[in-house]
Amino acid sequence: MLQTYNNTEFGEIRTEDELLEKAYLIVQKRLAEREHQLHQSEQKTAALEVALNRSLEYYTVMKYSQVFGKNWSMARRQEIGKMLSQYCRYKRIEIRKCYTGDERFDVTNSYPLTVWEYFATHGRI
Repeated sequence: MLQTYNNTEFGEIRTEDELLEKAYLIVQKRLAEREHQLHQSEQKTAALEVALNRSLEYYTVMKYSQVFGKNWSMARRQEIGKMLSQYCRYKRIEIRKCYTGDERFDVTNSYPLTVWEYFATHGRI
């Protein structure tokens, strides 16, 4: 014999069939909530992947020299930065600001990889 059970969300339950039906509804509701949470997580992950991929498309002079094994002096790095900035401004190419964490340079410019490739193929760096 089933005891009468009173639930504020589903009301009074008197039979086993009512109990199973209410349990099924609870499971369906929780599943829908979990699917919604998963969808939100997937959207956040996709946005972070896009941001990461976009950040990989830009290099500061220091990052480029480290990644590609260039042993440029400080004067040469500054010269390259000025050259890249001038080219980007002339071509209306976005230059991004990058916070370095270095006390000498709080913020530095970051240039698209396509600009780096252009200068590398034309023997300018």
